[in-house]
Amino acid sequence: NLPGRVGRDGAGVVALTHPDLVPLAVTLPGGANPQSNTDIEVRWQVRNDGTGASIGGWKDTVWLSRDGTVGAGDIKLGEAIRISALDVGAVHDGTLTVRLPIDAQGDYRIIVQSDSAAAVPETASGEANNTASAPLTVGLAPYADLSVSNVTAPSRTIQDPARVTIGWRVTNLGTGAGATANWIDRVYVSRDATLGMPRLILPSIQV
Repeated sequence: NLPGRVGRDGAGVVALTHPDLVPLAVTLPGGANPQSNTDIEVRWQVRNDGTGASIGGWKDTVWLSRDGTVGAGDIKLGEAIRISALDVGAVHDGTLTVRLPIDAQGDYRIIVQSDSAAAVPETASGEANNTASAPLTVGLAPYADLSVSNVTAPSRTIQDPARVTIGWRVTNLGTGAGATANWIDRVYVSRDATLGMPRLILPSIQV
């Protein structure tokens, strides 16, 4: 931002201003002990601590992290977009409902990263304060673990085309029914016991 004024003698006085978007007050209204594979609501605020208004809007990103720093291994849960500028000292209220990963378990932090796409020009110090976080502990929800066994099929088939009967057993070795009551079993014909190429796919069975 470059507001300024020009005197009678033509000399210009330019005042350089810049926004500084600072996220704060990250809260989890539903509590800090959710289960995996469930939706949680995240709320936060972004305040402009700079000397000038932002030029247009920006994007906030919500991360699931093992610590309070955005980095490798963190999981992006969602994004929220603000389309209008934010004046100096003004506060933007953000909210987003996100789904936790199905295999999440243990201690995490929900991180809100303001202006994650760097659309708002800030100073170096302003770019360094663009995250805030809140702790949560995720419990592993009941899950399914389907295991195939007792596969039966003819050892030799001569006809071309041939009609054969194939049988198998599916056992749930998990801790619950899982997220859905239905799935699809696929039967392959292969030269070995490894699922790879080339292979022949037989009709699928929906369970």
